[in-house]
Amino acid sequence: MLGLKRASLPGLEPTRVPCVQCDRREYGLSWGDFCSICREERRIRADRVAKRVGIVAAALMAAWHLWRTPPNLTQRVFAAASVLLVYFVARRLVSRLLIEYLPKELRNRSVESRQDQNAEDPK
Repeated sequence: MLGLKRASLPGLEPTRVPCVQCDRREYGLSWGDFCSICREERRIRADRVAKRVGIVAAALMAAWHLWRTPPNLTQRVFAAASVLLVYFVARRLVSRLLIEYLPKELRNRSVESRQDQNAEDPK
């Protein structure tokens, strides 16, 4: 092939693809992908859960260090640094996993379209 994109060929315009969750159409989406609004909502929801998981993981690590680390100052400093590292790594990992594996909230479009039609027809 020539390596040209479909959108760059003369006479062809890029297609607007619907979002898998909300049916909002955007240019540049691949089929089965989320629009920018739905992607941002998923990221916010995943970050909220990831913060909590990161705090719990860091608290468990801190408790373990308090119980197992001798009272030497150097070892306590490294223990504190490892607690911070565990918080950030757990938060990042859980956030990425949740963004990928949160269930898609598919809406029943036939029910919504009937409700919209009923709202337009005052009887």
